[in-house]
Amino acid sequence: MKKLNLKQKNKRNYIVIFDEMPQGELPVSKVRSLSLFGNLFAIDDPEIDQKQSNDIIIEITNYAWQRLLNWLAMQERSLWECRRYLQKLSLAENIAADLLEKAQGYNYINDERFAELYINSLIENGKSYNEIKAKLRTKIADSELLDNWLHEHYSRHKQQDVLKGNIKKLSGRWTDLEPAKRLHKMIEYLSRRGFSYYEIKDAIASLEEEYENDDS
Repeated sequence: MKKLNLKQKNKRNYIVIFDEMPQGELPVSKVRSLSLFGNLFAIDDPEIDQKQSNDIIIEITNYAWQRLLNWLAMQERSLWECRRYLQKLSLAENIAADLLEKAQGYNYINDERFAELYINSLIENGKSYNEIKAKLRTKIADSELLDNWLHEHYSRHKQQDVLKGNIKKLSGRWTDLEPAKRLHKMIEYLSRRGFSYYEIKDAIASLEEEYENDDS
């Protein structure tokens, strides 16, 4: 037998608790259909048998699975993000682990695919190698794999192209300043975004050479 308790999380959902351990969430409609309110208020110290607890766990698991699928359908997610998402559903660790394993088995969660898409998206937005690495560290726990994927998708040549793109975008800024001060502003701006001083100087020199060749 297990001691049953319900804790209202919000207007839609209740947290189901067995023996003072949260198991997960159920919507109010499902709590009613399982007659959990009846169990809860029928006696002062409500308990449920093994079959009842199994039935409730099945419903909790199905509900969490559907919510995870809906969340994954919005965009690509990393394993770490999905783990954090399930924690917010008050889900028992063993249920969360089973759902994550199931999602990975169906290839709904794939950290390598996530990393490739995320890196390419940030490259398109002109982010530096260091800036992307810092962002990835908040989404992928395995630092060794993270470094490998970043190295694979963000070469030095790619970084140079991204840096040149940023410099071109900045060319219209600070036009009221004299050239030396404009250059200082540009280097300062790009340095804050993870590009090194020497990379910036090399990229500027390369662009100037390209412009000179175009004019000749």
